[in-house]
Amino acid sequence: MRISIMNRTICTALLALSMASVLPAASLSVVPLAEALKNPALADTKSEGFEQALADVTALMLNKPPETEEGEAYKTRVSSLARHRDTRVGKLFFAALHAVPVIENLPEDATSATITADWPLALGASLRVRAAFTLRDETWLISGLDVTADGVAAAPVAGMAPYFGDGRDRIELLNMEALDYLLGRDPADRELPDLERPEFDYDAAITRVFEAEAGAFETLMTELVEKVSPAELPDVRMNALREHLASQAEIEAMEAANLDEAKQREFWDTMYEQLKLLRDAARPASVAKTAGARVSVLVVRESPTGTVAVTSTALRLRSGKIAPRGGEERS
Repeated sequence: MRISIMNRTICTALLALSMASVLPAASLSVVPLAEALKNPALADTKSEGFEQALADVTALMLNKPPETEEGEAYKTRVSSLARHRDTRVGKLFFAALHAVPVIENLPEDATSATITADWPLALGASLRVRAAFTLRDETWLISGLDVTADGVAAAPVAGMAPYFGDGRDRIELLNMEALDYLLGRDPADRELPDLERPEFDYDAAITRVFEAEAGAFETLMTELVEKVSPAELPDVRMNALREHLASQAEIEAMEAANLDEAKQREFWDTMYEQLKLLRDAARPASVAKTAGARVSVLVVRESPTGTVAVTSTALRLRSGKIAPRGGEERS
């Protein structure tokens, strides 16, 4: 869920990279790109290992950098990403890339896929990673990668090259202590003298933000298909589904349909078919544990009758349960 407060949005379109997927065709991930960009040999453009490390990154890309000023800017940007990877901003950036779930259960006839993962931060801020994949010549490529931080509290991240902006690297900003408060540090610490402030474990805070439950979506959809089966009584189905609805309006709509004999069968038949669709569709391999976190997978495939787009979304509720959403569109 994207939260925009006072229209403050910080965005980076990371190098417009297109990367060959090194995972099996049935799954897609941005992690290979993150690992390549973190190579310490990239940190110094004049080091002996730089050209090989850069070649390793470039080999994953569809569009090669030109031998022009633009190409030189690309080298500088890639080098900066690796050089500052251990700053507060660098750690947050790379942790977010690593936390994007793998897209699994990809259908054989898929032609493109997009995954969007959102994590709430403290003080009303949020972080989003969106990765798009395209199938070209039987090879999956990353055709788009955006990292955004939203909210007034995220304003300190604005313009922090190379992760959330272009221009000159400013190391002093990349390590600003203010970033601790985005990850849950007690705001009251600001009022204390430096010597009296308790220690804050930034790395542990990042781990908490991105902690995820592996296999959660697949497990949930398998269970819901069983519990909402036509073999079950309507009240049993309603009780099974209730705790996975994201709003009171959705609960009331379900209850109203369940009480109306004319609508009851149509409602539950439609719900059952939708749940089966989500069970069998491409899905995120994990779901973040933080309340308010969301992950959505969109897969487009070509069928004899036209284009089919299927969306599978998981929202982590305050109760800790997961609310599934999604559906199919044909054109």
